Amino acid sequence: MKVENKIKICSGLSIISKIFSISIVILFLIIFIGEFASIDLIKLSKFELLLFLFIPIGYSIGAILSCYKEKSGSLMMILSILFFNFSTFLFESKFDEFDFLIFIVPALVLFFSSLCKNFLKDHK
Repeated sequence: MKVENKIKICSGLSIISKIFSISIVILFLIIFIGEFASIDLIKLSKFELLLFLFIPIGYSIGAILSCYKEKSGSLMMILSILFFNFSTFLFESKFDEFDFLIFIVPALVLFFSSLCKNFLKDHK
């Protein structure tokens, strides 16, 4: 397979992951616009507030950033997901694999497609 075709495949995967990530951000907006009125930020514990910052806010910023800088945005998404799941497991002793996969797969595909494109461009 030619290098140009491999670059096109990596770019296609990247575009699909960006669309999926942005759709998750839109879903966050829909959920939190409806729920935000009922959330009292003062009554949240420090742990809940920290988790709120890392998944909806950290993931959303990473997804938007990945549209411009794939590697940086995908790393931010991956780190926010890993921190969220690690801290949830550490403090609440629970881990939801399905939610983890929904969030981590597009971030990982974005990260590896950016690495793939950079590698292939260097070896043209």
